[in-house]
Amino acid sequence: MAKDDGFLIDLDLAIKIDRENASGVPSKTGTKVFMAIGVLYDGQRRVSKFQAWNFESTANLAKIKKGSVDEEDKFNKEVDENFTAYCTPLIPCIKELRKVVFPEGKRWFKEDRQLYSRIKSVLQQARKDLDTIEQ
Repeated sequence: MAKDDGFLIDLDLAIKIDRENASGVPSKTGTKVFMAIGVLYDGQRRVSKFQAWNFESTANLAKIKKGSVDEEDKFNKEVDENFTAYCTPLIPCIKELRKVVFPEGKRWFKEDRQLYSRIKSVLQQARKDLDTIEQ
């Protein structure tokens, strides 16, 4: 890996740097250990089905996540139903990322040295597409 290579996580929490309003997500999102204390104290106790993943055993979480990505039509339905209006322009990117990360709807069983290059290409194309939308 080059010096500036790294891993992208929590794409669902990515925000536009110069945005002026909240994302519109109806509940807390993110990894609890990284949340601000004020957010944790705010009294909201709603837990989305995706946040509930934080409380699953790793084996059960693997089964749940696998079931969410195996079948393209089910994955697409989940994405279409759960993305906020603000994130809707990212839907084509997410669907393409699924195809890259889970080829033929399956996880990979051996190291794929080109995976991150393909992910990066998908994200670069998404950025170009978003720039076009904003113009």
